Amino acid sequence: ASIKGRMVGLAVFTPGGDCYELLTVCINPEFRSQGIAKALLLHCFDQEPLATSNKILLEVASDNSQALALYHQLGFARDGIRKSYYRRSTGRIDAVLMSLSVMKDRV
Repeated sequence: ASIKGRMVGLAVFTPGGDCYELLTVCINPEFRSQGIAKALLLHCFDQEPLATSNKILLEVASDNSQALALYHQLGFARDGIRKSYYRRSTGRIDAVLMSLSVMKDRV
């Protein structure tokens, strides 16, 4: 994503069979909380080949409330938990596994 020629965010996906995995979404801190991540992801979901895949998968740290709220708002469903997946200085954090059924939502 760019604003006035300045790169402010990116999303990285990787293919995996009939689905894609969202590896990361990164927004420049100066531009957070402005809806850029949501707009970026919605734009990506409408592009080939994501638009014709069956699902988009992701995992997110259970303490990342902003990301969890965004993914829920976009229609992602919670599929499971990876216990103690991420390391933090304060200990270990679970990963929340989520998916979005892309083709179902486009019929």
